[in-house]
Amino acid sequence: MNLKVIVAKMYLPPGLKFKGLFNMYTDMILNVHREMNSDRASEIFRKAMAEVGKLSAHTLKKELNLQDTFEDAVNSWIIGSKALNITISLERKDDEVVFNHVYCPLWEHFKEEGTILCEDACIPVAEAIAKEICPDVKVSVVRKPDDKHTCIKTLKKEK
Repeated sequence: MNLKVIVAKMYLPPGLKFKGLFNMYTDMILNVHREMNSDRASEIFRKAMAEVGKLSAHTLKKELNLQDTFEDAVNSWIIGSKALNITISLERKDDEVVFNHVYCPLWEHFKEEGTILCEDACIPVAEAIAKEICPDVKVSVVRKPDDKHTCIKTLKKEK
């Protein structure tokens, strides 16, 4: 584990949880989807959440001195997972890192409410953060979230 991730772990205590904030955030997304055309709501949220991801990347660069490297794109997702109380497992393969969400509070709440909206809420943020940190990174969703599974995403170093 590198120094940036260690600093982030100290900066974000292990017990830090945002359950109330998550519920408010996910309930807002669910309510908007229920009230308006879901395709239009998806489009709006995906654009908005991509902007949140870009702003988050700038904060990570400023606060933790993340650089425009593949490794710091990986670090940004590790740090973000820690901040959001998401449990991940990592598998490193040459120029690719696979992120399996073992536990995700956003997904859990969406599942409880009967509508999985991770593709509107989380995935655009994660992709924007990684690409803002390292423009040469490729983000892929290996397994889309559904009512039985959280997502599995990869970051791959583009040559």
